[in-house]
Amino acid sequence: MTKVMRITRDDTVQVREHCPLCGNTDSLYIVLSEVFCDGTKEHIRDWVELHEHSIVLRVYDYLRDEFGRVLGDLYDRDTGESLTQYLLDVGVAKKRPHHVAEVFESVLRHMEPGDAVG
Repeated sequence: MTKVMRITRDDTVQVREHCPLCGNTDSLYIVLSEVFCDGTKEHIRDWVELHEHSIVLRVYDYLRDEFGRVLGDLYDRDTGESLTQYLLDVGVAKKRPHHVAEVFESVLRHMEPGDAVG
């Protein structure tokens, strides 16, 4: 089960995720994927309070941006509603269709020569 610990920026939440396979709990910073957010903290807080008992984390294979935040979204396990879709629906976020490509580009731009495998 995913527990939202705090909202750190308009597009970033800190979550605590329990892994049933290993029994550990990890804390991750999640940047909401594929949306531009501005002034959304209160809307995120409202969504989290409404869905707090059935929140599930979905990520892009633990792809991280330049700040180390994992790209992902939060979903309600029971209704299927996603946080990013909610923010888009209420008009406080805008689509960012090239977000994943931007993150890949940033990772490649900041690679050190020794980081390449091959």
